[in-house]
Amino acid sequence: MNRRILSVPAALAVGLLAAGGLAACGSSSGATFPKTSANVTVCDALEQALSGQSSMSALAGAVLESNAPVSQQLRQDIGNYITLAASGVGTEMKQAEAKARQDCASLGT
Repeated sequence: MNRRILSVPAALAVGLLAAGGLAACGSSSGATFPKTSANVTVCDALEQALSGQSSMSALAGAVLESNAPVSQQLRQDIGNYITLAASGVGTEMKQAEAKARQDCASLGT
């Protein structure tokens, strides 16, 4: 029984380490993403959410629940912003927002 109790925190720790590792694998700050319709769509959804024209849940749906071929790093950066915005982490959220905006700016949108 103790093994089960210990395995839950261990699994949680492994999950957090894996998520942190994925975040650290990001592209360089000067990344350029292909201007595909899927990438443009998620960047439009980001802009609408940031301007208050749509909800954060609509952005999450467009980015995280879509099977559209969005560039992996773009999806990850916007997903990171969504996560931090939902948790209300101020400075980190602003940094994630800036990164997501920078990613979308590389598309020329």
